[in-house]
Amino acid sequence: MIAAGLFYQDEPIPKAPERTASHLPDRCREMRRMARCCSFSTASEAELFLRQGRFMEEFEDNCPYDGEFHRYFPSYQAMNDRQLRGYFTWRTRIRHGNTEAAPSAFALLYIYELLNGIGWERAEEGFRLLKEFRTAWMPFDPGIGRSLCRWMSDYVVYYDLDKSHLEELPGPDPDQPVLTLLQSPSCSADELFAALKALAPHPPDQSPFYRKHPEEMKEIIFRVYTGLEKRSGGATPEKPPFGELRSTRYHMFGSALFCDPLKRMEFRYEINPVHRYLCENGNWSVERFFLRSDKLRRLETLLKAVEGRMRNAFGFSPALKEESLSAGRLAFIDKTIEQYREEKRRAAEPAIRIDLSRLGTIRRDAEEICEKLTVEDPDSAGTEPVSSPLEHPSPPPAEDRREENETAGPFSALDEGERQFLRCLLSGRPWKDLLRSERKSLAMMVDSINEKLFEHFNDTAIVCDGDTPELPEEYAEELKGEIGE
Repeated sequence: MIAAGLFYQDEPIPKAPERTASHLPDRCREMRRMARCCSFSTASEAELFLRQGRFMEEFEDNCPYDGEFHRYFPSYQAMNDRQLRGYFTWRTRIRHGNTEAAPSAFALLYIYELLNGIGWERAEEGFRLLKEFRTAWMPFDPGIGRSLCRWMSDYVVYYDLDKSHLEELPGPDPDQPVLTLLQSPSCSADELFAALKALAPHPPDQSPFYRKHPEEMKEIIFRVYTGLEKRSGGATPEKPPFGELRSTRYHMFGSALFCDPLKRMEFRYEINPVHRYLCENGNWSVERFFLRSDKLRRLETLLKAVEGRMRNAFGFSPALKEESLSAGRLAFIDKTIEQYREEKRRAAEPAIRIDLSRLGTIRRDAEEICEKLTVEDPDSAGTEPVSSPLEHPSPPPAEDRREENETAGPFSALDEGERQFLRCLLSGRPWKDLLRSERKSLAMMVDSINEKLFEHFNDTAIVCDGDTPELPEEYAEELKGEIGE
């Protein structure tokens, strides 16, 4: 018996997913026919991929695929019909902002399309799509990150994008340490230390001495390195520190299916002074900085020598083995350490401040005291008051006045040790023993004399070129007349 109200009619049986996938859209069939005109060498496979990719550039599908597809160089031609429709369905969803899990070969094929100029009109748009896909795909397959970053770097060069796009790539710039060293006079101590740390086989921040004296070590390494560079004339991009520039052949977008759509013949792209790409007659090469082990050993020796000398100066145990560095360089390191520590000692001394705003008050107080010291003669009422001897002292004898005049003036502030030092400079006699007997460093002696004579000359009386003090000729004659030779 048929229940009341129920009606039955013929309905089509749904097709199985396999049958739907096996039915290729006409666009896909036409794409398949393109393969008949090409043999399957590596070069022609890339050319076929580019032709098929451009033909299918706007195609969209809706036939999901949850199977597997493994291929080192995936291409449309390497897929069966189900995989082909599954790929275009997955790509359609990506273009609508929905990245889903899929075989890794699908991801590679999508990247190949973007590298070959498929799926974008402007090169900047293609770079943006690569960047967005990398962010979305990394959770599914982190292993693709390294290759994709290298291809994105090649993409900036090949399509001649602004090199600021390279800053959007993850990871440190491998050229930055040597670029910092090329600009060492203008960089900071922290920047220079970071560059040397990145290059040194044994980073200096791993030592126990550095952990106790990090700022001191950074500053002294900075002064030693920049000072030695100045003496040697400094490094240049043609002669970079701790390495050399080498030119090697380069395969643009290596390990990717790439058909070279621009067919560049002559092209040059410079990333920085030690990293550039050249295309000559269609052949690519890269010129970039490479470290040299022998030069890195010299860097290691220098850093060890600085630390060893600092340990000795700071009284840090244990001492390090003496490095095989020239006597001149070791002396320069010692001098740099001594100057730095002297600056620290002087900076720690309490500053003497004179409050000039109180001079008026002090003068008024002195006048009041003088008035109170003024007394009257009790036997001569009505006569002129007799002032205190402090107010009008009797003039000294003529001989004393002459001696006073001779010692007055700006040179009277100099002590005997400072006068002897000036006499040494005027006569060319050695002065180092004098400094030892006075227990003063060269900087302390020169600064003290310059400070006392500055008001007279309105200039620096002694100038120092390194550790060599000199008297300008225009001041030497006057000093001879005042203090003799």
